[in-house]
Amino acid sequence: MKLESVQSRRHVSIRQVGLAGLGVVGKVQKESVRLFEILVEEGKRVETRRDKAAQTPVPAALKALRDKALAQLNKLQEVVQEGSARVLHVVGLPSLIDIQAISTRLDELQASIQDLIPESRAPESRARKTALAAIG
Repeated sequence: MKLESVQSRRHVSIRQVGLAGLGVVGKVQKESVRLFEILVEEGKRVETRRDKAAQTPVPAALKALRDKALAQLNKLQEVVQEGSARVLHVVGLPSLIDIQAISTRLDELQASIQDLIPESRAPESRARKTALAAIG
């Protein structure tokens, strides 16, 4: 009886971890699309301004000034991209690396769970069920 209680609590905890992982994925999918679209639009505006500045004919004396301004604009674009990544982190939206780490950890937890479940209680795999159904 006591063993069942411990296994039940472990099952609830593991289930909660899995649900939390799914919650993270859902939040990222929901919020990151909207934020990504905003950032893409801003990026297009910056790129358009940069391209117009690069194509504008200028006297040779101003070429150095234009090149310096374009270099500063490129640096600003990098700063904005880095800042956007930090904002996403502060807001609580995980990065792609964070999501991959969570996915790896969930795979490890699933393997650990399978190791804890006696083979007689382990659910049959889909392939095994299909094979058994085909036999008889």
